[in-house]
Amino acid sequence: MILDCSSHESIKKSLSSIYNTTEERLLSVLSSIECNEDTDIQYLKDEIDYLVWDEIGEPSGDVKTLWFHGTRVQEPKSFWEKGILLRSEVYAEIENFLRNLSYGMERYGQSRYANSFATKNDINDEGPYAFLFKSIPLLVKSKSIKSGIHDFTTAPEIVEDLSGRILGANEDQLIEKFLKNTSPCIVSFVAASRDKDLLNALLFLKLIEDGKSEPEAISIVEDNARSFKGVKIHPNQIVDVEKLPEPI
Repeated sequence: MILDCSSHESIKKSLSSIYNTTEERLLSVLSSIECNEDTDIQYLKDEIDYLVWDEIGEPSGDVKTLWFHGTRVQEPKSFWEKGILLRSEVYAEIENFLRNLSYGMERYGQSRYANSFATKNDINDEGPYAFLFKSIPLLVKSKSIKSGIHDFTTAPEIVEDLSGRILGANEDQLIEKFLKNTSPCIVSFVAASRDKDLLNALLFLKLIEDGKSEPEAISIVEDNARSFKGVKIHPNQIVDVEKLPEPI
């Protein structure tokens, strides 16, 4: 069974299947839990955890989670063949691509990403990163939520870092050319679940059913992001590669 948080409807459907119950029963249990602006979130999580277990029971089988990785690449179809590669595996390829794009551009000054690059220089495999909710990278891209989450669909951090290394303070010229030669996309893939993923999905569903907007619910639910800490995502884990439209 797969926990699918790609939409409100998919969350209801997948949670109902995982707990072997109906959507109506699940929503009824969640709606019975009182919640207002002053409710402590940890208390609310504990109430959801206890009541779902008491009224519905435990998951009826092994659960995996559908994760959502936002990025920007030359060819989105490549994920079907290569999966999501590690930083160490794509570093040289991206650097060569950017150096070719930078032909004829002038280097001057110091990049604003210089300190960022220095701290990451020995971190070859710090990701891949992904989100539990598909709406997070979409909302970040559209600037519908204010957060500290990097917009990987505009320029992956490695692109910003390398652009600064190549052109110094003139990095924006190279980043702009990178944008014109690449496409934003969201890669969906299946991987092992964490214990907190089901509870986060239940909390998110509760908040949406209670009238919260997606940005509001996302700001309340914690631990939405996950680093796979140097574990490659193989092609057989890929479920979808969705090319995103560019903002107008």
